[in-house]
Amino acid sequence: MVVFTVLQGYVLGVKDTGLLYLFLAAVSGQAFIGWSNDYIDADLDKSLGRTTKPVVRDQLSDLVIPMIVSLVVVVPTSFLAGGLTGGIAHLVAVASAFVYNRYLCRTSFSWLPYAISFGAYPLFLAQSASREFYPTTGLYFICALIGVIIHLLNALPDIEIDRKAGLGGVAVSLGRAKSLVLVGVIVVLVIAISSSELNQISFFEE
Repeated sequence: MVVFTVLQGYVLGVKDTGLLYLFLAAVSGQAFIGWSNDYIDADLDKSLGRTTKPVVRDQLSDLVIPMIVSLVVVVPTSFLAGGLTGGIAHLVAVASAFVYNRYLCRTSFSWLPYAISFGAYPLFLAQSASREFYPTTGLYFICALIGVIIHLLNALPDIEIDRKAGLGGVAVSLGRAKSLVLVGVIVVLVIAISSSELNQISFFEE
C-alpha cells in the first residue's frame, strides 16, 4: 500500500518534499495499523499459536513505543502531505482501520472499515497533488467497493479456521461460496461504474 501510494502520488504530480511527506504519512499509518492489530489480537494469536506474531515471541511490550511513534508521525505528515482536507481523509482511513482491528473485524460489519478507508484514500492522494484536485464521485465508490473485495478475498483462506475458533466476520457468516459470489457481483459493479467514469476526461476533477 505504501509503494502504491507513493507511485500514484508521483503520477499525479507530487514532487520533492511533498512526496516525502506522502511517504511518511503512508508508512506511519500502515505501521500503526499493523502494530495495533498485533497488540489488540495478542490473546487470540497466543491461543492459536501464531508463531510469527509478537505476543507468541514474548515481544508484545516492544510494540508500545513504535505504536506511539507511528501515531505521532502520521498526524502531522498527513496534513503536510494533503493539507486540511486530504489530511483529514487520510486520518479517517487510518482511524477506520483501527476501528476494524479493535471492534468490527469479527462482526458482520467487518467490510465497512475497508469501504471507508479505501473510499477516503483517493481524496488524500488528490489533495496531495493539488488542493484544487478532487476525485469524482464514481472514484469514491470504486475505491470503496475495491476495499470490500480485498477484505473478502483476504478473509477467504481463514474462513474455516475462524469458524472453528468461534470468530465472526462477514466472510465467515456468508461462507466461501457466497463470499465468492458477492466478490463477483461487486467486481461487475466496479466495472460498470468504471466504464461510466471513463466516458469522462478523468477520474479526478478540479
